[in-house]
Amino acid sequence: MLSEELRRRISEMNRTAGRQHPLPSAGRPWDAGMAGRPSRPRHLSLEEMVQGEELVWPPSRFLRIEKPLQELCRTADQFMDHYRSSLRQRESRLSEENPDFLPLVSHPLSSWIFLDIETCGLTNSPVFLVGLFYYRDGQFRVEQLLARDYGEEAAILHYLALRLAEFSALLTFNGKSFDWPFLVDRGSIYGAVLNDPGVHFDVLHAARKRWKGALPNCKLQTLEQHVCGRRRYGDIPGALIPEAYHHFVKTGNALQLRDIVHHNALDLFTTSEVTLHLLSGGDASSL
Repeated sequence: MLSEELRRRISEMNRTAGRQHPLPSAGRPWDAGMAGRPSRPRHLSLEEMVQGEELVWPPSRFLRIEKPLQELCRTADQFMDHYRSSLRQRESRLSEENPDFLPLVSHPLSSWIFLDIETCGLTNSPVFLVGLFYYRDGQFRVEQLLARDYGEEAAILHYLALRLAEFSALLTFNGKSFDWPFLVDRGSIYGAVLNDPGVHFDVLHAARKRWKGALPNCKLQTLEQHVCGRRRYGDIPGALIPEAYHHFVKTGNALQLRDIVHHNALDLFTTSEVTLHLLSGGDASSL
């Protein structure tokens, strides 16, 4: 849920700058097992591919995509139940078993926010998609901030700076080395100050401590397969994402952009699910 301050600002800005633009749903299935998809048209507009609302956010605007997890995952209710029960059962024993979790579990689940970004390259390149995943009012939600062209990056970063201030625990996958410093550097270009979170829990570091040597590696999709027990089908490879975004900006063809948005959301969900397995005491030796 958005804070009252964000709601007020969004309402004021859209009243003065024009109407919001709801976009029809792309109808993309969330869960793995997407083999055998029907053939798709060669050119599709953003309006046909992604459901969201345009936010006017100085100095420009961007597309905000937001959904409850129930719309994206068939087992969302069970997932939420497992998270709540795992936190209740494990908190009292974490000081002995894994003290690294103590700073995280000292904050309520409603103050956690998972973050994952998509960029146009590894260095000195724009951020065009920021994915957020959090628990509010009894459900998990996915919120994605999409720059529809390079000029909308600044609006995303200014919005993000205010949005993150509502949470006290940041969770990422390799975010301490990549996502967070990348965002801070990009924000400094536009005067968007992203303050260090009270707690930054890097799930990759915890996964390496738990499963290094028991798995081929600790890449996110390796953990997705061996720890979460599922595979991806029809996913766009991360290495192709920058080129696919450049193609969208140049041509307006959002066919691959839909795949990028889906990839980002799935990365968020997998990171949160791996975190659940870590909190539940998952042991790769039994996988």
